[in-house]
Amino acid sequence: MGANRKFTQDEFQHTHITWCIKEKAMLPYIDFFEHHGPLYYYLNAALWKASSIQDTNEILFLFRYSNIFLGFIICILTYLLSRKIFSISWALIAIVLLTSHSIFQNLIIEIRPDSLIIVFWIFSLLLLFKNMNTHSRFLSLLIGLLWGLLNACMIKTMFLIIPLLIYLSFTKQTNIITSNKNAFFIFTGWLSVWIIFIIYFFIHDGSIIFLKSQFFWNILITFFTPKESIVFINFLKNNYVFFSLLLICLYEYLIIKTTYKNKIHRILLGGTILGLISVIGPFYEQHWFMFLPILSIFCTNVLNTQFATINLISKKIFFILITLFFIRDACSNSVINLNNILSVSNKKQVDFLQFIQDKTNPNQILLYFWGDLGGYIFRPHLNYYWWMDNHMQKTVYYLEKKDILKHCLSEKNLKKYQPVIILEDEELKNIPKDLILIINKYYKRNNIYPVYFLNH
Repeated sequence: MGANRKFTQDEFQHTHITWCIKEKAMLPYIDFFEHHGPLYYYLNAALWKASSIQDTNEILFLFRYSNIFLGFIICILTYLLSRKIFSISWALIAIVLLTSHSIFQNLIIEIRPDSLIIVFWIFSLLLLFKNMNTHSRFLSLLIGLLWGLLNACMIKTMFLIIPLLIYLSFTKQTNIITSNKNAFFIFTGWLSVWIIFIIYFFIHDGSIIFLKSQFFWNILITFFTPKESIVFINFLKNNYVFFSLLLICLYEYLIIKTTYKNKIHRILLGGTILGLISVIGPFYEQHWFMFLPILSIFCTNVLNTQFATINLISKKIFFILITLFFIRDACSNSVINLNNILSVSNKKQVDFLQFIQDKTNPNQILLYFWGDLGGYIFRPHLNYYWWMDNHMQKTVYYLEKKDILKHCLSEKNLKKYQPVIILEDEELKNIPKDLILIINKYYKRNNIYPVYFLNH
């Protein structure tokens, strides 16, 4: 049922980029702007080709189902990691905590690389802790490869790796990565992934812009992203039980240090605390998503510490009650809620996508502004900076001293490319009046949808 939930702007973005690669043989960073890593898009393009699905809304649902499948993998890996610390029963509670969280339920359905990132990350942690005893160079190389792959999905995943390495260094746990030159093989595995992509884009004369898009752009665009503290406060309110347990966990770790006798638990918590501090800034749920499985393990430890001494029958009753409580809490806040599903259906978006396909030919260029409709997925876009929300405009102007709105909506470009313009009503406030006059001069708005077609 969750697959029928309203699509987000990010899902349309990721699908359109995949379409550009698969259908038009375009290269991200070179043929159009993109600041996420390339791996997720190329994997989705391969999945799309293998599925034989044409340019229809079915591909959106296929991508969603593939992410839901990754959600099951995340649960299995989280359980395996929990078992290194807890008994079977408590490891299952960690899964309950994870799957009942609104972030997990909201984002595990969406078309985004975060789920794949988490799979790579937890799998690498399982190998890392296995390597504490074996000191295998092969495992070290595999850990490095996994870290390189998750970086190749999104560069923000450095907030997972670097804090963990810092914690290992400062707590004298370096034997985990340095014994038998393990650090060299980890670094070699990580670097090999980057070298492959750098060579690939170098062949297409785009290695510099690829690296610039991955590192420089992601740092810079953060400064132009609005800070939404109210959104963060509401997020905490909706997940008050989970974060209450997390606060107790931090108290036990920082004040009652004897609580964490398990070496693996200390390493996970120390690295994750540093990681969460490092992503403080513009609030996006997906930034917390990649930490969520580990945070669920920490919260489970709080419950384990407080209820470890109760008898077996009471413990079974407690497991049942806490499971029911978190399921009830989850159903009231997230996409499991039937009312939420029905009220935010994606039917209107699917209908709009079909409308665009019916009214335009496959080579019709579209000029699209950031919004929820997403009918642009299966059509070429006009501009290199193809999506134009407010902080994108500010970032481009800072870097290039170029007003991309005036560039795209110039009379010269409109006459040359004759694009169909998708401009939602709420986005009109971001368009200068002189540019609106140009649109009204050459275009007529559809009576039903916010689509502007050329006057004939």
